[in-house]
Amino acid sequence: MQPGTGYTAPNNLKPIHPHELQILNWYFNFLSGRQSLPNGGIIMAATSQSNAPKVPALDLALSELEGVTYTRAGQPMPKVEKNPFMRYDERVLDTLRDKAIQVQRLRGLGKEEARGLMEYWAKSGMVREKVSEGFVGEKWAFSGGGVVGELERAVVRMRV
Repeated sequence: MQPGTGYTAPNNLKPIHPHELQILNWYFNFLSGRQSLPNGGIIMAATSQSNAPKVPALDLALSELEGVTYTRAGQPMPKVEKNPFMRYDERVLDTLRDKAIQVQRLRGLGKEEARGLMEYWAKSGMVREKVSEGFVGEKWAFSGGGVVGELERAVVRMRV
């Protein structure tokens, strides 16, 4: 789901949409449910808000899907509004219109969960310091609010 490519068609010099590229087209057909995997399986996709290009259609589609996901979980559906002054890529919206797609937001660990993980590392001998409240708070803050990979880097691999 990218905003565009640098490729142009040789006959009319119009830009080529990313969904017209064969590998991406194949992937998006499976993701949208237009095609199914012959032996069964699952298609997973992940996005990041870190250093990502802005794709308004993707943001709108994900927020719509989150509304469906929240409704299935029994929580009220947040209101999603389409901005009438913004142009949305209909191919991206069509790809993600399938209501079987589920969105799951990943968040960092809480301080208590981080403390439990640090105590596990300490009992296994990976951490030599005492796991105190100050130690947990410091390393939890260094890890960006409990991001597990960053927490492991701050606690286990950081030797001063």
